[in-house]
Amino acid sequence: MVQIPPYNFPEAFTSFCFSSILTRLEAIRAAEKINLECLEAQEKEIFNTNLTKTLKLEEFRQLENSSITQCGYYLRETWVSKIKDVIKEKFKDSEDWFNLGETVLEAYNKGKLKKFLTLVRIRMQETVQFVFEKSFKKYVKTILKFLPSGCTITSPCVVKNDYEHWQLDELGHPPFPLFTLDLSAIGKPEEMPIFSQDPKKLVDFALWLLSLIHISEPTRRYAISYAVFCLKKK
Repeated sequence: MVQIPPYNFPEAFTSFCFSSILTRLEAIRAAEKINLECLEAQEKEIFNTNLTKTLKLEEFRQLENSSITQCGYYLRETWVSKIKDVIKEKFKDSEDWFNLGETVLEAYNKGKLKKFLTLVRIRMQETVQFVFEKSFKKYVKTILKFLPSGCTITSPCVVKNDYEHWQLDELGHPPFPLFTLDLSAIGKPEEMPIFSQDPKKLVDFALWLLSLIHISEPTRRYAISYAVFCLKKK
């Protein structure tokens, strides 16, 4: 026979209720609503990867800058405001552990509101991290789709690009050219025409978009170490 040590259930239950933030209905409903807002935010994308035609560099720049601005505004303003409104609505009548009007720092530090806000902060950080990782991977995959695996040049007028199977569409057609360049003949007829736009700038801008993502991970001075992804302001 195995001896089972005595267990003080009332004391353990009291300790659990004191530590947990999910013993109050308003906290559970607030956490549920905030989670729904975070799931909605996770559907956002930073870059515009719905490219349906060949673009000039300036068109591509405006397209991506507009997408970045819209996503950044949503995350910084709209989404954060929704989270704040949920907290204010669910805890507006709470007068004890989740008192939003608490002015005593010691009471706030010992109360459950601080724990709940910490939980919300971590959930929001995870959401932003997910959005950036998803957007980053999708953007890279989109750009790679337009890059040929090889190029065969038989004459100045005959150039054939080779693509992998995954880069072809449903009908087996290769992708359309992502960028267009104009040739300008501004000199004598016997002189070589020049590009209206430096081709290197096309590549530089595509890579520059990725540099907008700043990734930092703090040292493990705390119990939870997380990655913070944020948009750099121009």
